[in-house]
Amino acid sequence: MSIFHLAQNEFIKITRKKGTLLSLFFLFLIVLLTGLIMNHEVDASSDNNWKERLLAEKKQEEIEKPTETTGVYYSADVKNKDYYLEHNINPYEWNGWRFFSTVTSNGLEIFVSLTAILTISGIVSKEFALGTIKFIATSPNRRWRILTSKFLASLLFTGMVYLFYCISCLLIGGVLFSFSNASYPLVYSHLNDSLYTISSLKASGIILLLRFISIISIVTIAFTLSVLFKSQALSLCLSILLLFAGSILGGTDLLAQFTWYKFTLFPHLNLVAYVNKSAGDAISTLNIPYSMTVIAIYFLICLLISFTVFQKRDITA
Repeated sequence: MSIFHLAQNEFIKITRKKGTLLSLFFLFLIVLLTGLIMNHEVDASSDNNWKERLLAEKKQEEIEKPTETTGVYYSADVKNKDYYLEHNINPYEWNGWRFFSTVTSNGLEIFVSLTAILTISGIVSKEFALGTIKFIATSPNRRWRILTSKFLASLLFTGMVYLFYCISCLLIGGVLFSFSNASYPLVYSHLNDSLYTISSLKASGIILLLRFISIISIVTIAFTLSVLFKSQALSLCLSILLLFAGSILGGTDLLAQFTWYKFTLFPHLNLVAYVNKSAGDAISTLNIPYSMTVIAIYFLICLLISFTVFQKRDITA
């Protein structure tokens, strides 16, 4: 049997689990609740009086001198008011595409990683727990083919979950905010705080790609831990711990001052921060090519460890 047929069988086994449908339902529910909250909190408006409104807010801010200017997404206190005025951009206009790019750039994809991890962390370790790993030893397929099929199935499952998440964001955003004006210009900032505009549709495509790369790196680590540990609970806990550690640590200034930290995986998991500084912390001296190189190296190391350990492990006992 070919690797692709083996991967297909593994993928079918994963998708037929009741927990898979339940996980997708909760993922959809999270996106829906986020959309409803934003629809309630965001004071959206596409009328022609937005400039007067923005100037009034700017004047009020000059009088009150706020200690911290909150973001454009959940407050009427819009950042970078002069930039919106100079480039004739209505910051109060919302549509499904803007919702889509906003949600995908602000960390909600952590639930995609969590959904994938809950399944993939046990794709090998569960075989040990149930004792079904012994059948692999008597299988005519070589071990590396079996492990490759499991890894491919993991990637397929992750891709399916991510696609479901993207479609959910787009549909919910479209229903709540309409599908009009995909070219709406978003105002993003580089790591050096310089501002630039990018269309909602283009921003969504870039962000989705960068987020997926980060998700695949987390899933690969979860897969490796599933191979290393026979306990599904242990591999699951470690995977979740690494997931949240990466989200919390990221490019924090406290650790960014150490040279060795740049060679760890944590500061490279949020690639979107290079595109939009407000999407999270990133080390200003780094860039996307460097971070992607580090991710690729860790990806290869994880696969090397997984296949080496699985090849040499005694699975007949």
